[in-house]
Amino acid sequence: MRSKEQQVRDWVAKATNDLKIAATESGTDRPATDAVCFHYQQAAEKLLKAWLLWKDQPPVRTHNIEVLLAACERLEPTFSSLRPAEALTPYAVEVRYGDPAYFPTLEETAEAARLAGMVDAFVRDRFAADGLTLPSSTPPTPRPRLDP
Repeated sequence: MRSKEQQVRDWVAKATNDLKIAATESGTDRPATDAVCFHYQQAAEKLLKAWLLWKDQPPVRTHNIEVLLAACERLEPTFSSLRPAEALTPYAVEVRYGDPAYFPTLEETAEAARLAGMVDAFVRDRFAADGLTLPSSTPPTPRPRLDP
């Protein structure tokens, strides 16, 4: 069985991949904003679940950022500063399966990026304060598209 630390690192690696995918797609000429926002929501969700796991709390099976933040706040009240990230919750399911179809605007997508980045920085700071050093999550600079 993998150690708790390795499980946490795996969750964070998955979140980092979500951030990378979202940032890369955001840099295209016509980004798929629904998919980008989905990946930003997923990154925030996985980071919060990783922190809960680190604190010996089994992650709640939910996509709801509000529920996850409440669980984190019970352990560390400073997580309340992340409450604006609750706005990411609809991107988990509603934007993927909604009827009628919903495509976030570029402005909404930029806000999702800001919120996911806020969660990423905050949670990584909490891990560092607890002595767990993680690799950087700085997303790559999107490469310009090369036309054939």
